[in-house]
Amino acid sequence: MNNRDEPQATDIFECIQEVNPQGYKWFTADKEVGKPESSIMAGHYEVSQVKNPSNSAYLKDKREWIISDAIPIGYPIMVERYNPLKHQKALFIKFANTNPEPDEILEFANQYGLLGLGESVGIVTNSTLPGSIMVGQKGEDLQRPLGQGELISTWQNEIMAMKQVLELWEPVNVGNTEVLKRFIHWEENDAVVYSNDPDYPNVVPITLNLKGVKKTSTPPQPTRRMVGGSIIASKQIHSERFKRIPLGDLIVPAKYYIQEQINEHLVGAVRPRLLWNINKSLPKLELFHVPTDLKGALWLQFAQAIHGDKSYHYCDQCGVVFELDPRMKGRASRKFCSNSCRTKALRNRQAEARRLAAEEKMKPAEIAKRLDSEIQTVRKWINSGKKK
Repeated sequence: MNNRDEPQATDIFECIQEVNPQGYKWFTADKEVGKPESSIMAGHYEVSQVKNPSNSAYLKDKREWIISDAIPIGYPIMVERYNPLKHQKALFIKFANTNPEPDEILEFANQYGLLGLGESVGIVTNSTLPGSIMVGQKGEDLQRPLGQGELISTWQNEIMAMKQVLELWEPVNVGNTEVLKRFIHWEENDAVVYSNDPDYPNVVPITLNLKGVKKTSTPPQPTRRMVGGSIIASKQIHSERFKRIPLGDLIVPAKYYIQEQINEHLVGAVRPRLLWNINKSLPKLELFHVPTDLKGALWLQFAQAIHGDKSYHYCDQCGVVFELDPRMKGRASRKFCSNSCRTKALRNRQAEARRLAAEEKMKPAEIAKRLDSEIQTVRKWINSGKKK
């Protein structure tokens, strides 16, 4: 992704992502016009640009949607580059919290670029689109490839996969077993299962064929797997793992499931490379782990968060997710992402205190209880407003 002459890096997890500053657009896959020779591509499509890419329009449309910058292959463009692992400390959380609808996916792509999915499609469309380059003989209605794009269905699957693991990791991170009870289920003493089905276990069970299990004089009972669930460990499947999980425990099996899911998404998404470390006074060749695309960077960032035992918080003022500094534990500053947001929040509370006193005639004690503050502090807020 980076066109420097000599591969260089400044961090063991190096990733340079490209974003087209002109933004991206939605297209409808009107007609598949052939499979490409490369197995990397999902297909060639004849497409039309979506004029009003709302969620309601998407739900009514039976065609696949494709997100693309519609730039012709090989056409020189200026792109913006950034390192998502350095400049966006909690980007994987923002991605998981993205509503899998056209408008929010487009907003995410315009900020951070395409995911770099292997399921990308080669877009083919009429050469009469605005800004297109005419090709062929004069008067011919030819078609030409505009570039590459990504299927909305694949974006939706990636968002839901990240959300599924994140909604499990967050309660694990704080030891919230009440939440984990919704996902981790023990089937008597024989197996522990993951399921996010709200109707679990009142769903139809199916029987797994336990291939590779050694025959004994007393054949083991078939392990059940619930629809919408996944076996984490049982006496027959991952039996050694099952022995290491305390009976009835919820946190350990949840961690095993998280481990499996993240490792599955890291396969092929991160590659080792020997690069020049330019952070040192004397540049030196060192081994780096480089995500192949934005999708890989998101899953690597998630893995880094678990490895570093990191914690995150949603800013009480602006709602932005930020990484907590472990040295700041227990301090009020952990509620806000910046000094600016802390100041804005304080001014809002002061204004609300004065409003409650003036308009609703509330006493300082009542206001203090409403705003979770001290009575003396509230009195100062009210009095400072009267002096102005």
